[in-house]
Amino acid sequence: MIPKPIGSIPACLRDIIEDFQICEGREKLELLLEFSEKLPALPTWLEGQQDHMDKAEECMTSIFVHAELSNGGMSFYFDIPPEFPTVRGFAAFLSNDLEGASPEEILQIPGSFY
Repeated sequence: MIPKPIGSIPACLRDIIEDFQICEGREKLELLLEFSEKLPALPTWLEGQQDHMDKAEECMTSIFVHAELSNGGMSFYFDIPPEFPTVRGFAAFLSNDLEGASPEEILQIPGSFY
């Protein structure tokens, strides 16, 4: 059962939460690594454009993200080195599972989601 968070979590992210709740111990890390493999490559039009992307400091590296609104839905593009698969796994949730979500839906996701 999912604890009731503040805000609203889209169904696709509720499914991810349930998957992680079912896993035990090392299985959680393995699942996160599976997600990291699903992170799409940075589109060629964003390669070398980190100066035009939002930067987030992670404990060991900087990650870059570009968010784009098209036809009322959001798309997220991440530039994260392959040496950081767990961070890539978390980014894959956003890139893959929130594709096409409205800005309003995304703003309803509680900051405590992760």
